[in-house]
Amino acid sequence: MAREELKEFRRSKGLTQPEMAKKLDISLSHYKGIEYGRQDPSFKTLCKFYEVFGNEYEDIWTLFKQS
Repeated sequence: MAREELKEFRRSKGLTQPEMAKKLDISLSHYKGIEYGRQDPSFKTLCKFYEVFGNEYEDIWTLFKQS
């Protein structure tokens, strides 16, 4: 469920998975792993998410804590 929220957030920004990965400066396969719940983002990736999107998704920490 939590990862579905990440997918919806990405889509609400009009971004594809490759575009989101590029914004976060991670590989596409890593991003897909995060979105599909196969792996968790690193602290660096979470920080990059905040750097790129600011407070637009303030529950990003909780999103990954729940998964």
